[in-house]
Amino acid sequence: MSAPVDQAARDRITTTGLRETLFVDAGAGTGKTSTLVDRIVHLVQHEQVSLRDLAAITFSEAAAAELRDRVRRALDNGARADDAVAAERCADALADFDTAAISTLHGFAHRLLREHPIEVAIPPRVEVLDEVQSILAFEDRWDAHVDRWQNDERYVPLVVRLWSCGIELRRAFGPSLKDVAAVLDDNWDRLEEFTPAPMRLPRALDRRPLLAAIDDALVLGEECLDPDDKLLFHLATLLPEWRAVQNLDPLDDDRLVALLRKRSKWSPGRKGTKKTWPDIESARACVAAVDDAAASLCTEAVDDVLSIWLGVLHEVTLAAAHERRDAGQLEFHDLLVLARRLLRTSPAARRDVHQRYTRVLLDEFQDTDPIQIELALRIAADPTHDAADWRDLELPPGRLFFVGDPKQSIYRFRRADIALFHETRDLVGAGAQVSLVQNFRTVEPILAWVNAVFDALMPEESPSQPRYSPLSAMRGPSKLADHRVVLFGAAHPDDPPAAELRRREAADVAAIVDAIRADPSSRPVWGRADDGTESWRPARCSDITVLIPSRASLPMLEGALVAADVPYRVDTTTLVFESPAIRDLLAVLMAIDDPADAVSVVAALRSPVLACSDPDLLDWVQAGGTFDYRGAGSPADVPGAVAVGARSGAVAEAMAALSAWHDAARWCEPATLLERIVRERDVFALALTDRRPRDVWRRVRFLIDQARQFADVGGGHLRAFVRWADLQRREGSRVPEPLLPETDDDAVRIMTFHGAKGLEFPIVVLSGLTTRPGGARGGPQVNWHADGRPEISLGAGKATGHFEVLNEFESEMDVDEKLRLLYVGVTRARDHLFVSTHRRAKDDGSNLTYGARVQTVSAAHANGRFVTMPAEAEAAVSSSVPAAVPAAMPGETARSGVPVEIRLPRAPLAATVEYPSPDDPLVVEHRAWCAERDALLEASANERPVWSATAIAAAMAHEVPRSARPPVPSRSPVEVDAMPDDTTGEPAPRGGTAFGRAVHAVLQHAAAPSPPGSADIAALAALARRAAADSLLGPEHVPAVEAAVAQVLASPTVAAAFASPRRWRELPVCATIGAGVLVEGFVDLLAEIDGSLVLVDYKTDRVDPGSIGDYVARYAPQLAAYALAIESAVGRPVDRGVLVFATTDAALEREVPDFDDVKAQVVLFLDRVHKG
Repeated sequence: MSAPVDQAARDRITTTGLRETLFVDAGAGTGKTSTLVDRIVHLVQHEQVSLRDLAAITFSEAAAAELRDRVRRALDNGARADDAVAAERCADALADFDTAAISTLHGFAHRLLREHPIEVAIPPRVEVLDEVQSILAFEDRWDAHVDRWQNDERYVPLVVRLWSCGIELRRAFGPSLKDVAAVLDDNWDRLEEFTPAPMRLPRALDRRPLLAAIDDALVLGEECLDPDDKLLFHLATLLPEWRAVQNLDPLDDDRLVALLRKRSKWSPGRKGTKKTWPDIESARACVAAVDDAAASLCTEAVDDVLSIWLGVLHEVTLAAAHERRDAGQLEFHDLLVLARRLLRTSPAARRDVHQRYTRVLLDEFQDTDPIQIELALRIAADPTHDAADWRDLELPPGRLFFVGDPKQSIYRFRRADIALFHETRDLVGAGAQVSLVQNFRTVEPILAWVNAVFDALMPEESPSQPRYSPLSAMRGPSKLADHRVVLFGAAHPDDPPAAELRRREAADVAAIVDAIRADPSSRPVWGRADDGTESWRPARCSDITVLIPSRASLPMLEGALVAADVPYRVDTTTLVFESPAIRDLLAVLMAIDDPADAVSVVAALRSPVLACSDPDLLDWVQAGGTFDYRGAGSPADVPGAVAVGARSGAVAEAMAALSAWHDAARWCEPATLLERIVRERDVFALALTDRRPRDVWRRVRFLIDQARQFADVGGGHLRAFVRWADLQRREGSRVPEPLLPETDDDAVRIMTFHGAKGLEFPIVVLSGLTTRPGGARGGPQVNWHADGRPEISLGAGKATGHFEVLNEFESEMDVDEKLRLLYVGVTRARDHLFVSTHRRAKDDGSNLTYGARVQTVSAAHANGRFVTMPAEAEAAVSSSVPAAVPAAMPGETARSGVPVEIRLPRAPLAATVEYPSPDDPLVVEHRAWCAERDALLEASANERPVWSATAIAAAMAHEVPRSARPPVPSRSPVEVDAMPDDTTGEPAPRGGTAFGRAVHAVLQHAAAPSPPGSADIAALAALARRAAADSLLGPEHVPAVEAAVAQVLASPTVAAAFASPRRWRELPVCATIGAGVLVEGFVDLLAEIDGSLVLVDYKTDRVDPGSIGDYVARYAPQLAAYALAIESAVGRPVDRGVLVFATTDAALEREVPDFDDVKAQVVLFLDRVHKG
């Protein structure tokens, strides 16, 4: 083997430059860890550096363990060297090895604090909280804070304003202020750099510009010449909301913000016809001015309240950090901050550490953060030089060694900053910079493509991106195969939705694996053959690794591999928590933890662990069974169990099991409970039905081990473990580390790009590259000013004032980091690389997806260095890649020609199982069931139109000429004055006015009158007071709510419905009708009266009894849509639709005439709209 092209640089690192400060830029696969180990050993052998005086710091626990192991082995080899002096020094180093500071940065910081606790005011004995303990401690602190704020009159106005702005203090799903607090908690040292303003009440909002804009817009209607003009109709629809704004209490800013935040679309767009208005553009601008004024008020309110809450969070976050320090219970970030404070503030400690650690070596320096670099420089610098800024420190030569690859900097969420890498490089000077470019990992054809593509993608250095440095290949290809990069997938002209695009991509991935299995010699890999020698050998499944950027595409990928009978395993921790086996067990634990959570209980019952089918559950409910398993000691004790019969015995048994486990959870740890569930429900035996039982066993053992670790660190009860497990599923919740595979398991591996960092694989398939650069970052975000002030965002319209200014640069940083993530993925490959270029045709524009960018750049800059695979539709053609492709070998003429198209064969399926006859009735029935299920799944994977029943009625009314339309129902003064339910902090279950919601809420919970038609006045009064308070109606409106409800209960159809034993109130409906249209909504009342289904809908509009027929005509399509959805769901006709107009004087009940005809009209309307 010839010498590396960068041998001089390697010699400088390991021998000639041992007394120099060096900054090494080491490309992927260049052996940077080997050179780091060689430098350590040579420092011991030739510079007489004691291992106790040396600190080698790396990024992760896995990397630190590997580095320690490799240094130990190198020293052990050195101790047997011929040079007696060098051997003796290595032997001495081995004797000191257990005390060597070869660790993560957190481990090194902990070491410093143990040696100098007094200087930073911590107890001599410090407990370090691991990630589990830190998460749980934060959760407990936050719950305590929320309880205090909601019960402290000083904070109540802030809580109410926060809710008015649509921001929650905590919520199970979606962003909340808690997420912002978690980010601040992880970066609490930045909060020390600024002092927020004192806490105050929210500022009063100036609503005068909004009211003036509304006044200007209200007079526009007089100018329109056409009563059917769309802009005029738009004004009419906005009138109730504008009147509500005008009628609000001038001092009630919370109601104003809540109302504006929930406003409909006020902007006029391009509505209106030019010839019907004197100046159509001025009219549109006048309406748009109202929307702009409303948006400005909302923005002002959000910025104001978030600024106040940032001050509150500043206080509680720093207080928590100080409490941890005083108690000696430190989190990982506390270790770093306190170690930095130690070196900043204590000259004695700085002098001691400087004398103790004469050499500091930093591995993976591209993942550094400001604290790490400051720690290293303050240790190495002259201890008498007390510079406030680490950039001003004087560095003696030879004490520092940096090594990293800026192109692999992918941990910005952990404060890794590529600008710091560049800044430190410039600080040490050009003379100290060394580059490693000789790649020992990847064969030349792949590396040639990587160089061409990334030289184009990273052409120049910028504050957020390094310039690409080409790598030189040491390894040549096999003589019997084509090692060029394969690009698979193309632009899909039908622009499929994301789920379908991922499905097609997954099918191609499965086809690639299938082809390799069918002809393993076509993709030879370098490795240990069966006879123990290293050579080119046929590929195995275990040689193939599929890398994905996130878990979004994992379900489709798993489905495609299962369908192709490809063995696989998921190897990254965060992905394991998404696997079906783990999700099923966690669903059972959630049901055990909270018996009142019927959704969790049903999910657990439907899981394979408890194995209850949907027909079983339906029978259970129809027989009167409930999903509250408390008190069930045996199947007979479960409510409804006796009446259910044999078919639902599984439900009774499962409910009894849940009850027993719930009782056991009070006194046993989560790990013990999990083991009991696995044992009693034969989970390991159940895994034998899976194509990959070993994977299921490994994942179940992993979850039990995690539960045991949780208990070992004092994690607590079952609810805490379930909550912690849910946190582990989040992207970025931890640095992913791969799980150890079974050594004899020949299966394809699936990993995330982050999880694969630092690893290498013979064959790599990159999937999931459909992300667009510069897309909106999801979830809560915190951006930081240079002075430490944070700017936060919890979604659209919920950000502090200067967030967007900082976010422009953050978005650019995200784009660049995703390119670096792509670089990490492609450089994991040793022998073969497949890259997905699936995308929609519309993505082939200026804002390309990453797959499309790869395709475009490859075609422009890497022509001849890659081949293409046909799209999914052509992948099944059985013409395989020839065993030898001499025309495609490196250096020959064909390489400079056009890209070669290859076709991949599908592997034959092994028929090892004897199946029943195809004519067997059970087989026929099962086949029909599978076909129906597949059709439903296929339909659910595609986007379908979704309508609410209310929207259908409104759209059908809009089709009628204005002169013939039914009148728009007016609102009572009570309704206009009432504000939507926006400031309670609870999700509003229904739309409509506050008065209407209050009436509906009382009718939902009111007891059946006895005798029918009467009402319990006291009970109604209590319900009305509660409903009015929940809807933010004043006490003056409670009598009106009571009166309306009493009138409704007295109406004949409602009285008959309440007297029926089969009635359903506030029934959620979602079903397909017509041309595949999904209709959803809430049915006020459905009852079986005299054997017929009757649908009742309450209306609180103020109606003219003389025009009641017009109102019935307007609402009839809404009831018909509800009826069609119910009929589709339950298979029974809804015979009558009844409208009950609830007023304070009398309830007006009207049945929809010709109900079946109205239903037919709704179906025709939807067919016409969606079929054209």
